[in-house]
Amino acid sequence: MREFIQAMPWVNRNYPFIARHMRTIDEDQTGTLDWDEWVQFCKSDRVQNELRRANIMTTHDICVESKKDTRSRTHPTHKLFKNMSDPILKCEVAGTCSDIHHQGHRVEWRVDNIKRLIETMPPGKFVTSPVFAVAGISGMHMKFWPVRKDTIARHHAKKRLAVRFPDGWSEIALFAPPGTHFWFRFFIGQHWSPHRECYWSDACIESQRWEPPRAKPPEFLESDSLLIGVEINQNLRRKRTKRPDGSKAYRDRSLYCALPEMLPPHPMNVSLS
Repeated sequence: MREFIQAMPWVNRNYPFIARHMRTIDEDQTGTLDWDEWVQFCKSDRVQNELRRANIMTTHDICVESKKDTRSRTHPTHKLFKNMSDPILKCEVAGTCSDIHHQGHRVEWRVDNIKRLIETMPPGKFVTSPVFAVAGISGMHMKFWPVRKDTIARHHAKKRLAVRFPDGWSEIALFAPPGTHFWFRFFIGQHWSPHRECYWSDACIESQRWEPPRAKPPEFLESDSLLIGVEINQNLRRKRTKRPDGSKAYRDRSLYCALPEMLPPHPMNVSLS
């Protein structure tokens, strides 16, 4: 146990779930971890709920656009796993870098037993996702309507839109604290919404909701699950510094995060150490 405590920073960085509960696992406080203690810990309700939540909600870093490396080879758009306990863009933590306008977050919500939900839930009833944090904003959640139903106010609000959209079989909405300002898009299965800008207030507005352009739901099997979520491309409340030009980029390393071979020739002596 003493060796484990000394290695706690490494364990917390790589296995935050185990590090968070390590002291509660050793119930007899002997400094050793028995097999019975480990089994009892894994079967506890708290661990089962956390594992279930981790399987339902995942957050990823995404590359918003394709980009080229030093050999002029194009990288396709990709995504990397993002720790849910640290839901902040890396440039918001480490300072401005050259990739800041190519970064975003994707929040994926897996809805299990989707066929049973469509068959049993009345129109207009919704399911709510666990609370999550993304792009530096906490206290957010999503709502999903397996069987969509327009209210009278919603029907008139859709009539006032400049562009008419077909009614979809389901609907998703993103709820955030007042003052949140995002550039984002939704997805339900293989359908993606257009990018949109939304500023959240106390009221529910049309831009924070979306329904897929399909009148009937797909043919789901009994054990199928549906992957839905939101892709945050930019947090508009956080001011982003533009990539500097000229020799200032070489004097201030915090404003230019580039590899040495990417730097063009310059008469100044630059130290990257």
